[in-house]
Amino acid sequence: MVQKQHFQNIPEPLKVTIEEVAQQKYDELYETDQVTGLSLDDAIQNVVNTLLEIRNNFSDNRNLLEQELVYCCMALILAKSVQSTINQYNCGLHLFATILQTVQSRIKHHKKVLTNPDLNQPNLQNNFLTDISLVDPCQFMQQYQEEFRKLGIGNLQIIFDALAVYDDLIEISNYIQHDHELNDHDILTIQENLLNILGNCLEGDAIIPGSEGRRALFDWWLFEVVPASWQLNPNITPFLDSSYATKTSSNNNKNF
Repeated sequence: MVQKQHFQNIPEPLKVTIEEVAQQKYDELYETDQVTGLSLDDAIQNVVNTLLEIRNNFSDNRNLLEQELVYCCMALILAKSVQSTINQYNCGLHLFATILQTVQSRIKHHKKVLTNPDLNQPNLQNNFLTDISLVDPCQFMQQYQEEFRKLGIGNLQIIFDALAVYDDLIEISNYIQHDHELNDHDILTIQENLLNILGNCLEGDAIIPGSEGRRALFDWWLFEVVPASWQLNPNITPFLDSSYATKTSSNNNKNF
């Protein structure tokens, strides 16, 4: 039985939204029986909107940094699960590990800033806040595209989807800067980056290729990633190491 470890510690309205979305069937997840009229994109948008609405209600005031950290936590969790794809094709392992470590450090620092704004002064910033905007995974992909072809990798779309996740993660993370005050336009842009990541992970091939395991991946996002993001906790088990993926593998073996 799948353990919903983080789901139990979130507000009731967010639980209700997640459970309502989880009860639906989606054509995009290759669920051909009893598909409802709600698209997967609409379902994802509903959850993201509710997540931020509830998060704002728990703040003493409307804190844009806190909203950004929710997005950043979710993006980081998903990027960690994409790392298995990066590892499989052995493309820039050190680069992408560095990106994950940098974003993790930024989140840790700015969670402290939420309770102590004085920590956000430039002279108190650590080296991990160095701008990583010059790191462009998509350009990296173009540079080594021919190398992948020489290796006989038939489906480059898998790599493109995986690298696009890191590209959007960098975009989201780079909004956390001591000299940049977030505004509403920034939040909309960050939300667009996050929706891109969700598309590449839940519908694209960034985490798993093909149709098998799509529903399990979606449920993992609903019941683990969303609650952990609300709690500003990016340290959860990546999908392929989770009980959700294990359950899918067991079912596939039984069917075989």
